[in-house]
Amino acid sequence: MPLPLADRTILVYEYLTGGGLYSTGPATLPVSSLLNEGAAMVRALTADFAQIEHCQVHALCDVRQRDLDLGHCARHLVHDAAEELEILQHWSARSDWTVVIAPETGGALSRRIEVVEKAGGRLLGPSAKWVQVASHKTETVQQLAAAGVATPRLLRSLDAAIYPDDYPLVIKPVDGAGSLGLQRLELPVPGHPAANTPGQWHVEGWVAGLPASVSLLCGDQDTIVLPAGQQCFSEGLHGHYVGGRLPLSQPWRDRAERLAQKAIRALPGAWGFVGVDLILDNAEDGSRDVVLEVNPRLTTSYVGLRELVGENLAEIMLCLAEGGHCDTVLPLGGIEFDADGTTRCSSGSG
Repeated sequence: MPLPLADRTILVYEYLTGGGLYSTGPATLPVSSLLNEGAAMVRALTADFAQIEHCQVHALCDVRQRDLDLGHCARHLVHDAAEELEILQHWSARSDWTVVIAPETGGALSRRIEVVEKAGGRLLGPSAKWVQVASHKTETVQQLAAAGVATPRLLRSLDAAIYPDDYPLVIKPVDGAGSLGLQRLELPVPGHPAANTPGQWHVEGWVAGLPASVSLLCGDQDTIVLPAGQQCFSEGLHGHYVGGRLPLSQPWRDRAERLAQKAIRALPGAWGFVGVDLILDNAEDGSRDVVLEVNPRLTTSYVGLRELVGENLAEIMLCLAEGGHCDTVLPLGGIEFDADGTTRCSSGSG
């Protein structure tokens, strides 16, 4: 699947390492837990693009993180919030493709995608319109359910849970990224913030089962479904994401990948790297499997998947974006990966 020989300029923007924290500030996001994830993604992606012949790679870099090793990538140092958006605008307009990686929280992802679009840049990822739907967890679930995709039971607000059988519940910010702000409630909690500001929270019934994720590489002519994997979380009611295991064993993998494809078909317009989070039930026919949410951006799974398949995923993304067709990507073995990008061999999961 070689790409035609031609000079390409690729701009990679990752929010946490590329200057986004000047706008957000450390009080809004748990920087210590997310910064390693962001660094792992931008290292992996820039390295893969740099391996493509005749491909020039550029990236924004927060000057406070100038020690971040991005290999042969050309780095553009960011000193403040205004400069971050100015550099993003400048280089996206001059690049053949731009990849934007940012949390959905507070519209961070949508805003930077809009900067690229207004600059006339070409996104190697979803449009701002698609991101606006996928970034809102409640709107996503409603659209999926309307298309016949199985999802958890959705509640209008926390106050709608008035019976004991309504619990346990899962509550998370409508624009949360990953497991940020996720809570599981076993019983009613008087005065919970989700009851006071219902529009800011997504409330759904708890679904027991195996947390899984499927990543897809989407183009106009073709979509590549990457091997499904298990998501791993720390223990406790408010467990946070710590990594994953790839691939799921059969028949879990087939079930996850079929459901993920159905979810993406229900949200037409997916482009580039997107992810689908699911819960797989013990029912062997998959009748109780559900889709939790859709990730409108590259996720930490990328660092595990690139090791698992032994192929250049960035090159496949580029090929699909330019109208090419690609073969199915198959796993070479089993991989475990941590949120900070550390990988190790395993026997898979499921």
